[in-house]
Amino acid sequence: MSRLEPTPIAASPGDRPPRERVPRRVFAITWALASLLGILWAIATPVGASPDEPAHLVKAASVARGQFVGEPSSAGNIVSVPGYVAATHSVVCIVFQPNVAADCIDDNPADPSGLVLSTTTAGLYNPFYYAVVGWPSLLFGDVSGIYAMRIASAVLSALFLAFAASFAFGLGRRALTLAAIGVATVPTLLFMSGAVNPNAVEVTATMAAFTAMLAVVRRGAEGRIGGPLAVAAVSAAVGAQMRGLSPLWIALALAAPLLLVSWAQLRALLARRVVWVAIGAMLLGALLAVLWTLGSSSLTGSLSDEEHFQQYPGVGTSPLTGFVVTFLDTWDYGAQMIASFGWLDTPAPAVVYFVWSAFIGTLVLAAVAVLRGRRLGFAAALLAALLLLPPLVQAAYVTAGGYIWQGRYTLPLFAIAVIGVAVVLGERPVARARTLAETDSAEVGRASTRLFAVVWLAWGAAQFYAFAVAMKRYTVGLDGTWGAVLRAPEWAPPGGTVLLLGSFAVLALGTAFIAWWSTARPVRRPAVTAEPLQTG
Repeated sequence: MSRLEPTPIAASPGDRPPRERVPRRVFAITWALASLLGILWAIATPVGASPDEPAHLVKAASVARGQFVGEPSSAGNIVSVPGYVAATHSVVCIVFQPNVAADCIDDNPADPSGLVLSTTTAGLYNPFYYAVVGWPSLLFGDVSGIYAMRIASAVLSALFLAFAASFAFGLGRRALTLAAIGVATVPTLLFMSGAVNPNAVEVTATMAAFTAMLAVVRRGAEGRIGGPLAVAAVSAAVGAQMRGLSPLWIALALAAPLLLVSWAQLRALLARRVVWVAIGAMLLGALLAVLWTLGSSSLTGSLSDEEHFQQYPGVGTSPLTGFVVTFLDTWDYGAQMIASFGWLDTPAPAVVYFVWSAFIGTLVLAAVAVLRGRRLGFAAALLAALLLLPPLVQAAYVTAGGYIWQGRYTLPLFAIAVIGVAVVLGERPVARARTLAETDSAEVGRASTRLFAVVWLAWGAAQFYAFAVAMKRYTVGLDGTWGAVLRAPEWAPPGGTVLLLGSFAVLALGTAFIAWWSTARPVRRPAVTAEPLQTG
């Protein structure tokens, strides 16, 4: 048996810098671009025209005025809010009516700033998110307050996405991990980030906690882990407050990266005091979230009250049936998760789903073909959670509460699965055989650069197409013509359709170019020695 000599491997585009750190420029640029994309969605979407937004708007405005719950009733919790916020319930004229334009909405009350009684089905929800985004309603006396609340939500969501991108940039291969952040940022996520709804912040906070924990385990007990631990703790504490199931997603995001370390490495991490401080902050955040959920019965309030305002089909179904039905609908929920607008009544064009299916399929096939050992177990655990946790949650709820699941609820699981698989794929050694060791690294680098250029171009084009179709739905209805959208819309967002469509096209494609360019330049780093190859 002979042993081949190790072969030096030159750096290629996409390799991470030798010093693992949180790149400040990546954070700042991502925060700015993601905020602007979310803000454009906020402006382009009619008031109340995203899932359950009127209930969330009323909740946010009431929490900002010190009413955390309100008085219960069969129509929801009764609270006092400005007339322009209460008027958003008139959105019912377009709900589940994709061919009806938004000009039917009557959101101009006689006294928009006067306080009136209104109801919200979100009255029992954790008030944290609503306090953070509801304060602009105190500054405005008309519908401008709603757009301001949406902007606050978009900026908050983008903040955690920026943390996730900056940590992902320092893990594995930059081109691959940053592309994974893009894949995780599906059109539905940007759409929801521009609405008053805790869903988007739940997703991006989970992403930030997950990538920060990956940075911790990859830096190890001897590394500089204070920064990522602080981000993981804050993201986990905030993310846990978003929705009733959020603590479950946060727990998975924090625990899954530990599958990549040995017991000895885990014990070394736990020997550091800063780790225990972070654990304490995480547990405190989770405890506060769970106590609110249990105390308010926000997840189970409708299970024991036959006259409760939330009634869903399927009450009385067995848990096994609930599991099977939800599992078999995985692909339908997946389509909702990728791109569904309005009140889940407006799907994106088929090409958008094709683009994301290609992204996802390529990652999964690469994981099966390339990963081994601990990395394969980590990826398999994330993919299993993505497929099985939604049916399990629905099975636990269906008998007393009916079928409640929606595709957007799966987004936290989807995001960490995509990012996690990309990270461990990027950590694989480059040279494992003679053929790879002798490969022209310059040619591989050029091919990689071209590949990611195509990926980001497809991402930007698909994001714009999804945005344009959603705007068509609101302005003239899905049956309308593109000419009417541009020249004679029945409803027009602030600024007009042409300005918003042009702005989103420039921003989406500009984001794609910046993301590609940031990883296309070669990184100077010392040559890496390949593992010795045993031959017989």
